[in-house]
Amino acid sequence: RIGINSSLPVNALDVIGNVDVLGSVTISADLTVNGTTTTLNTATYQTEKVEIISYTKGPALSVNQLNAENIMMLYDDSNIVLAVTDGRKVGINTEIPERELDIKGAVQIENNADTIALRLKQITHQTILSLNDSNELGLTMLQGGRIGINESNPTHILDIEGDVEIVNSNLRTALYVKQVVAEEVANIYDSNELGMTILQGGRIGINESNPSHILDIEGDVEIVNSNLRTALYVKQVVAEEIANIYDSNELGMTI
Repeated sequence: RIGINSSLPVNALDVIGNVDVLGSVTISADLTVNGTTTTLNTATYQTEKVEIISYTKGPALSVNQLNAENIMMLYDDSNIVLAVTDGRKVGINTEIPERELDIKGAVQIENNADTIALRLKQITHQTILSLNDSNELGLTMLQGGRIGINESNPTHILDIEGDVEIVNSNLRTALYVKQVVAEEVANIYDSNELGMTILQGGRIGINESNPSHILDIEGDVEIVNSNLRTALYVKQVVAEEIANIYDSNELGMTI
């Protein structure tokens, strides 16, 4: 047993003091380093496994990049898995993330806890959410809770550009609309502004934007009845005229 600055060496070589080695060192066994810090001014290659077990307070691993370079790159063979770049951007399956979190690939969130699975809060006046396909069609959510489906700049709470189909197999209303202010309830128009309008008081206009009766129709009406029931039933329950059927000269039939 050899002791350097040690009169009672315990191991084959005991050294008390600093050691500078200008050359390579090969250790064919385990390496134990006892101290406050360990500094390696070199790159580490071809390690079999790195395992960190920490019993002290604070992070088990702290990485601080002082230069304007990438902080961390994790690869599977030669395929990037996780990138942490300069500017605090994290990329999954991409080496060059363009956002704080940039993911190339599918995302699945499965939540078994009694909490929100995904929460987004936009604190600046910017778009909250954009979910688009390769043709930039999808869902957009703006400030004020405005949602656009195939509409990038919705002006209403819900703007839909395209067809809508509602299939309801439950014993409930398929579509429920309740207008709580003194405004129009619904407008369903074609490109010529012709269609159906529902106003306050249950007034419905067909090709009539301002109906003054429960049902105002501007245009032809055809009733085809193939059932053994009345095709048109009118019942007047107050002391008023039952029906007026006139031409443009106010000539026709009064009941």
